[in-house]
Amino acid sequence: MRHFRGALVLIAGLVAASCTLPGMTGCNKPTRANAATDPDGFAAIFCRALEGDDDDEYRYAELLESLAEHNEDPARTMKEAIRWYKMAAGQSSGSIPVYMAPVGNQKYGWVMNVRTGTATPGDARAQFRLAELYLEGNGVKQSEKKARVWLGRSAAQGYPPAIALMALIERSEKNTKAQTGKREAKEIGG
Repeated sequence: MRHFRGALVLIAGLVAASCTLPGMTGCNKPTRANAATDPDGFAAIFCRALEGDDDDEYRYAELLESLAEHNEDPARTMKEAIRWYKMAAGQSSGSIPVYMAPVGNQKYGWVMNVRTGTATPGDARAQFRLAELYLEGNGVKQSEKKARVWLGRSAAQGYPPAIALMALIERSEKNTKAQTGKREAKEIGG
């Protein structure tokens, strides 16, 4: 699924220089040449991720996450992986804001939305991985609330692991409530 994700892609392009891997400062001419020789290689995935391809944003995040523990700055690499998971998981409205400069004697420019394609719900795998990271507190502050949001988005797309995890969490909550209710009834009754 190729689409232009507007602001996120623009931001990704602007901050690509912050990538934690040596030599990967953007999809420049040498990187594109490397990508052309190995379409499934790291450089190709990186270039397609910068172009807003959901699948390659996810694959690039996975690669960064797998390299995090072997990197000299694992926290920074994990933070970068999470940023890419969020880009892959993010929903696209199918339009981007474009600034239009003042014309003639107009004092101010304006912003208008330009359609870029079909709106997309984001990558369900990336949404699920973000839910896991928030549940574990791995690379992010642990947050059950944020985990539930990402898990819900993934499950809404029919992603089987997300559906299974949601069912497991709901069963666990029901069991906890039932046990709490029995304990309270026992305490009251005597």
